[in-house]
Amino acid sequence: MNTVSRSLIAGFCLAIAAPCMAEMIVARRGQPAACSIVHAADASAPIILAAKELQDFTCQMTGVELPIVSDAEALPPQAILVGPSRHSAAIPGVADAMAALGSDGFLLRRSGPHLLILGDERGTLYGVYELLERAGCRWYASWHSNIPSLDQWTLLDDLNVVERPAFRMREPFWYDMFNTFQALRNKCNGNAMRLGPEHGGRFRIGAGMFCHTFNRLVPPEEFFAGHPEYYSEINGKRLRDHSQLCLSNPDVLRIATERTLAHIRKDPGAAMFSVSQNDWRNPCACANCLALRELYGNEAGILLWFVNQVAEAVEKEFPDVLIETLAYQYTREPPKNIRPRRNVMHRLCTIECDFARPIDQSDDPQNQKFISDIKGWSAITEKLFIWDYVTNFRHYLGPHPNFKALQGNIQFFRDNHVIGIMEQGAYQGYHAEFAELRGWLLAKLLWNPDLDMAALLDDFFNGYYGPAAPLVRQYFDALQALVEAPENKVKIFHPLTMPWYSDEFFRWATDIWQQAEEVVKDQPAFLYNVRKGAITVYYTRVERMTAPTITFSWQNDQVLPTNVPEDYRQLVKALLARMAGERPIRICENADTHAALLAKWRRAVEGLPVNTISNGSFRVGIAPALNGCAGIFKDSKGVNYFDSDYGTAFSLKGIQAPRQAAPQLFSVKNESPERLDLSYTQRNQYRLDRSFALANDGLSVQNSVSNLSNERELSLAPVTDFTLALGNSGHLCWRLDDDPWQDLVTADLRFAMHSIRNDKLATAKSFTIASAHSGRGMRFAMGAEHARIVIQTRGDRDSVTVSFVQPALALARAATHSSGYTLLPMANISNLPKAIAGKALPPEQQRMVLEDCFLPIIRPGIWGDYGSDDRAEDGSALILYNSHYEWCSQLRPDLSLFAPQQPYRVRARIRVEKARADGLAFWAGIYDAGKKHSVSSHVFANKDISDDDYHWYDIGPANNNWVPAQDQYIWFGPGQFAKEKESSAVKAVYIDKIEFVPVLN
Repeated sequence: MNTVSRSLIAGFCLAIAAPCMAEMIVARRGQPAACSIVHAADASAPIILAAKELQDFTCQMTGVELPIVSDAEALPPQAILVGPSRHSAAIPGVADAMAALGSDGFLLRRSGPHLLILGDERGTLYGVYELLERAGCRWYASWHSNIPSLDQWTLLDDLNVVERPAFRMREPFWYDMFNTFQALRNKCNGNAMRLGPEHGGRFRIGAGMFCHTFNRLVPPEEFFAGHPEYYSEINGKRLRDHSQLCLSNPDVLRIATERTLAHIRKDPGAAMFSVSQNDWRNPCACANCLALRELYGNEAGILLWFVNQVAEAVEKEFPDVLIETLAYQYTREPPKNIRPRRNVMHRLCTIECDFARPIDQSDDPQNQKFISDIKGWSAITEKLFIWDYVTNFRHYLGPHPNFKALQGNIQFFRDNHVIGIMEQGAYQGYHAEFAELRGWLLAKLLWNPDLDMAALLDDFFNGYYGPAAPLVRQYFDALQALVEAPENKVKIFHPLTMPWYSDEFFRWATDIWQQAEEVVKDQPAFLYNVRKGAITVYYTRVERMTAPTITFSWQNDQVLPTNVPEDYRQLVKALLARMAGERPIRICENADTHAALLAKWRRAVEGLPVNTISNGSFRVGIAPALNGCAGIFKDSKGVNYFDSDYGTAFSLKGIQAPRQAAPQLFSVKNESPERLDLSYTQRNQYRLDRSFALANDGLSVQNSVSNLSNERELSLAPVTDFTLALGNSGHLCWRLDDDPWQDLVTADLRFAMHSIRNDKLATAKSFTIASAHSGRGMRFAMGAEHARIVIQTRGDRDSVTVSFVQPALALARAATHSSGYTLLPMANISNLPKAIAGKALPPEQQRMVLEDCFLPIIRPGIWGDYGSDDRAEDGSALILYNSHYEWCSQLRPDLSLFAPQQPYRVRARIRVEKARADGLAFWAGIYDAGKKHSVSSHVFANKDISDDDYHWYDIGPANNNWVPAQDQYIWFGPGQFAKEKESSAVKAVYIDKIEFVPVLN
């Protein structure tokens, strides 16, 4: 592919050469138009648009509106001929010149008192924009252009330019470049650009057949049940989920071919359609596929063998359509004994490469491998596409010093038979790190890779940042210099903690950007660009800080943050202020991470919004962004039955400490005065729906979880929590239905759990809990089956949490599981047992007891699970299986439960079922993950355990003085054994509960 040419086609030069041509005055401010714009009478929409763009920008530059006329009229004395016309066709050599321009090329040429702008539809548009750029016009961003003010616009008499793009498809895949005129005016024509036929169109991939199309062509949900042989065989088994196609199967080829042709027939104007592997590995390993892989050298060979056959069928009906496929991950290495057909185009992906410097100038092994691969492909084809990566996908807003690689990489691609490039950047929002600069710069280089890079940078910085350009450029140059050393690599998923970054650098950078803002404070257009550019340093400083543990408090129907360090709050406030505005900004590629980060920052400085439903009897306050929690449930007298800071919760993973649960940012689906419907989606996994509805006698709370996968079951351990404020919780009473009251006295406990496992749970319709001291209670009407109900009390808050634990289940594909409760407040219960006055102890003397259900289990059902055990005090235990000796239960205690700096004795109530008399029973201890060392570690042998009943075991430090600290967790595992020689010495290990006893001096 030729790069941009500045020489004229010889025959055409001779045909229209004219001696002693004078300068051509296009327009002179304050004077009548002396020049006309001419296009063909039957000109297409893009040619008419080109003429109009020339007219509009001429008027903006000079104040003169040039008339637009058609070639149905006589040629004006002085004219700009836009696109092919009767007048341009009369000039000898024009037809040959047009043919030589190719797709998207253009010609600018003085011919006597006239100017010719010739090309195909897009080429003519590009010629107009080239002419305008030569006059000083720039389109740096969709909101920021530079259109000069000219007293006179004059064209030199020797204006004589032919340009042809270096690449057939040019796609800076950046959000702003998708905008129609930002793409068009910068000569971009990629598939993602919003360019319709009226703009000259684009290099379009048809029918949505863009990439990773195997499952679209041969959907497993349609075919797998009846034809598992269509999909990958792995270790002798055909896979439905995360499978590729069995490429050696003739029926698969037939179906893929038929459906590819059907897509092309529906969209025949597109340039390319993809027949390509799914975005994971697992290529088929059946005998036939292995034989083809052996014949053609690798997985790329069998893929090409398959795609060539599809392309052969396509070529017979659509000879100009390209069939694209991938050279990606396991198919990137070129094959042997086979070549791509003329209508097959491979797209190579640079995802693994180092981008601190050009690919062919880096010693990174991945770069060396890519060089070998692309040279191998370019030896067997003249049509390659590149999927290049030019941002950090985990940190769109973070620094990514890759500018020294951009031009060299594009030149390298050009020199290796690449005809199209997609430069994937921050494609989901504006104002990523130097996003506008990258989009504009890449557009220029994709047209002509040999432009002067330094001049381009000067052009953009001066035009986009104005008087602040020297300061911004100082930061830019310093950032790029950080990775000059050969050992420093820039990858597309690097963290912000790379060794070449430092807090000192970003503090200095913050000062530079603040100075830049000050310089342009009275120039709004430049100030906007500078403030958006500064986002990077604030974002990086925030994310490099140790994230504080932020808690929230309901205050006067608001949810406000507490414990926010002032330096963190100020940085977040500055970051959010610069991110504010109408143009959407995306933090990173992953939508869930983006939403979670944005919510975390807003929570830190703004708090959380509360939605309220009410009727004559009750008022309920709900915070959708706080896990869909209801923290206010007040009766007509203003009594709140909820502990506001905890309220309601729903978990899919069993009982969890409230502050350790993953944040769920619910959105409002429907809202009415007495009802609020919320929804939260964990992308590609599940959706949670929560509904709160008021009636005269109480509040209905409904929870639903829907499995969004069509491929996998969803493991659930559903738990619904209600944290109640019933008054003094030192003596609580509970009952199922109308059974007798049961007492629960917890006055000496800082935190306690009481697990109810009862045969009646399977049939019980209600559960009631009340404070014997206040007489206030809550009755729950239950509609679901429950494995247990757990009562948790906190002496420091005088509240109680009731957890309704449903049986664990595997939710089928695309299925929904629902549960609901109706809360009936009871202000004054008359038949409660007489209150027992417990001894109130100071916090540092209060014990804590955690039941087995509070202990997490890794790989449930494989390494252990929760089960019944009549010998446990509450009839249930966490059972550790004997198939391993991993630390399968790891509890990170909620530090807010403990008295500060108070030492504790840590012990667990455990029983062991021995398999033999000798060997190890279990081991347990405390590990500091932050410091990476053991706080304690204990190994218990069978010979030291007298029976198979429960006993208390100390698992803390030797002196029994454990002071809870951040990053520490308590762990348990069945005893170690030599797997290659013996089996476990136990049948199972049962954990009933853990106790933390204050150690008093």
